[in-house]
Amino acid sequence: MRRTTRPKKLSTLLQAITPIEILNFKDVDIVDIAYDSRRCSDGTLFFAIKGFTLDGHKFVPNAVENGAAAVIVERPIPKVNVPQIVVENTRRALSAVSARFFEHPSKNLVAIGVTGTNGKTTTTFILKNIF
Repeated sequence: MRRTTRPKKLSTLLQAITPIEILNFKDVDIVDIAYDSRRCSDGTLFFAIKGFTLDGHKFVPNAVENGAAAVIVERPIPKVNVPQIVVENTRRALSAVSARFFEHPSKNLVAIGVTGTNGKTTTTFILKNIF
């Protein structure tokens, strides 16, 4: 996995959200974020996301076993000895923490919409070369 940012302290990332409860707090270094427990490695912050068919909370022990340094959950998970940050909505927390972790990349984006019947491809090629 390619690292695109320097490690950040958990406390720095938590400034982006409002936790309901914090368990086992330790200000660990976070080197990556993930919502798939199979992609966790040492220093990962794991987000337990509830899906339509699977609940990410079921995979918290797997994430920790794979090296997750902390987890963000909607309910505490028993027998997990890493920091657990309990929030109301893990999807929203993922969005806010990701923006902070990756240093708000959307601030450097330019979005241009091209609509119409004719000339869209030509216009996008011209814009690509300008920007």
